[in-house]
Amino acid sequence: MSTWILKITLFAMLISLLGGGLQLRKSNQEHGNNDKTYAEMWQEVSDFDSKGLPRSALEVVEKIYAKAVTEKNGEQIIKSCLYHYRYMSVLEEGGQEKAIKQLETDIKTMPGLSKYFAHMLLAEMYSSYLQMNYYVIAERTRLNDFTPDDIATWDENHFKDKIIENYMLALNDALKRESVEKYPELIKYSKGAVEKTPTVFDLFSKMAYQKFSQGDYSYWYYGYRSNNETITNPDYCANADVFVGLNYAKNDSTDYNYYTFIVLRDWLSFRLLQKSDVSALVTADLTRLNYYKLNIKNPKAEEQWVKSMERLNKLYASHKIIADINDQKN
Repeated sequence: MSTWILKITLFAMLISLLGGGLQLRKSNQEHGNNDKTYAEMWQEVSDFDSKGLPRSALEVVEKIYAKAVTEKNGEQIIKSCLYHYRYMSVLEEGGQEKAIKQLETDIKTMPGLSKYFAHMLLAEMYSSYLQMNYYVIAERTRLNDFTPDDIATWDENHFKDKIIENYMLALNDALKRESVEKYPELIKYSKGAVEKTPTVFDLFSKMAYQKFSQGDYSYWYYGYRSNNETITNPDYCANADVFVGLNYAKNDSTDYNYYTFIVLRDWLSFRLLQKSDVSALVTADLTRLNYYKLNIKNPKAEEQWVKSMERLNKLYASHKIIADINDQKN
């Protein structure tokens, strides 16, 4: 089970805050001239929230956003945006659609790394909207190349295109240098998880993989999964060095199998360049091996998987990550 919780996922689903509480930093937030600290302002938001006063909470959130923009505090920009879209969804008619449209506008001017967090949020918001409204969206006639301004009229493929686009834009190389520990306001994690998922790129890769690999939403409504018959190459279960040199033929723009492959390949390629970071490398590799073990339609895949697992077992027999390897083998 994943030990990671990315708060933007929770907000994208428009559910309550974690445990009803805020994970606030207590230090390094002081600012002169009698300005309130971020912690003090977020406490006001929490107080209004607990009293059932979302509009008052939103007013404070907007002040936090203005302060964060002035101070170029990327983490606070994203956090305040999360709350803003959440309250917008609650307070306004058609709030979900408006929140998505607002983020599409805001993202164009977001500074620095904030943009990539925002793309991840936008991908989650589109995905959540599609999942919650799938039974209606699935019945719509495909619009081909025409994209209406109102997302309430979009067909399924338009949503999938947006989901894919924003997940891939979130996976920027700059995040490979960003430790998850730098973003305590946005990312909650257990102590041991940092070794396995040390960078924001690792975390976002894992999130994108989980979305693309789960298949179409049609499974949840109509009882069948995406067609995985095109995944036939047993070398997808070969050693990591072999896998990253492979290709996958894309069937169409919304081929989740293709994007699952791209995310796993890029994630593993990054980790192979950082081989000294053993736990992170093996975590990415086990994710890849077990996905293809379950999904390749080729009897030779099992043989390749066994060989790859035996290789990992020999390479890391004395490393603590061997526990994870043995868990997968069993």
